[in-house]
Amino acid sequence: TTHLSASVTVTATSAELRRIALSPDDIRIPRGLGADILATGEYSDGSTADLTSRVTWSTTTPTVIAVSNAIGSAGRTTGLTVGSGNVTATEPTTGITASGAVSVVPSTLAHISIAPLNPRVAMGSSLPLVAMGTFTDGTTQDLTHEVTWITSDATVASVSNVAGSNGSLSGLVVGSTTVVATHPATGIATSTVATVTISELVSVSVAPAPALVSVGSIAQLLAIGT
Repeated sequence: TTHLSASVTVTATSAELRRIALSPDDIRIPRGLGADILATGEYSDGSTADLTSRVTWSTTTPTVIAVSNAIGSAGRTTGLTVGSGNVTATEPTTGITASGAVSVVPSTLAHISIAPLNPRVAMGSSLPLVAMGTFTDGTTQDLTHEVTWITSDATVASVSNVAGSNGSLSGLVVGSTTVVATHPATGIATSTVATVTISELVSVSVAPAPALVSVGSIAQLLAIGT
């Protein structure tokens, strides 16, 4: 009996990195804010892997865009000033790169705060309220004259939208009401609870003080209540 045999040499190789894809690869971010960019590796066997923390991140315009290589925040891209540039991810072993476009646009309104918070105003008196806007780049701006003011119960207190007295809170009757300030261009709003109290005398002062009067004459003094 004749036995025939044959052999073949099989070499097992690991899949090779073919390209890197960035997601997103074209983004717009407001100045002062950031966005996460992911780097995905595509291999010769059709598999994929997250390479965000393995690649080296860089930017063509470091004064406009900052990109992180730190553990836990790799790929985090922050807009420093209005402008544009590219962010590049480089796989250090193979040198394969991928780039994406980043545009930094002007900062936008993030939120509004009302001061004083939870105001108290006496019935029949007024108190000025201030609406302060905080933007995405951390700056603040007085928006008192730009927001629209309303109260949830106009029988308790009213708030002015008249030019020159915007935000003036007037107490009408004892009670509480919600005051809302809305930025009309963005729709961003905030609120606080206002309380109207009974007016109470808290102090009395005499004017003029000191009073000077000559012998035999009469001086008029005023008692001023707060």
